[in-house]
Amino acid sequence: MPTSFVGDNIIYKYLDSNIFAISVLDNVNSRLSLYLINGVSGKLIYKFYEENVLTNLPIDMVITEN
Repeated sequence: MPTSFVGDNIIYKYLDSNIFAISVLDNVNSRLSLYLINGVSGKLIYKFYEENVLTNLPIDMVITEN
């Protein structure tokens, strides 16, 4: 979960450093599933599904705080 701090009129917000992403590609249904997981607790933080994905192209993932 994002954590935020307020100080000197600036809000600092960052993601937990233990978060990692897993992507699963279903070639039959052309569906991409993306999961964000907390590596310490094992809890699922976020899941996303995309339909009609081109399965013959590589998939790049970046997790960023911005």
